[in-house]
Amino acid sequence: AIGFWKDKSDIQKNWKLEKSFDPDMTDDERTKLYKGWKKAVEATQVFKLDEA
Repeated sequence: AIGFWKDKSDIQKNWKLEKSFDPDMTDDERTKLYKGWKKAVEATQVFKLDEA
């Protein structure tokens, strides 16, 4: 946006937070889901095709 903002301080003056997201998950649930995700990633690596 050339010419729209005078400088970085002009951007900072006009910046505002629109939304904020906070985690709403227990550590145990997060750990369980992360372990499942890692297991799924490892399973897909079995199917990695050789590069030609």
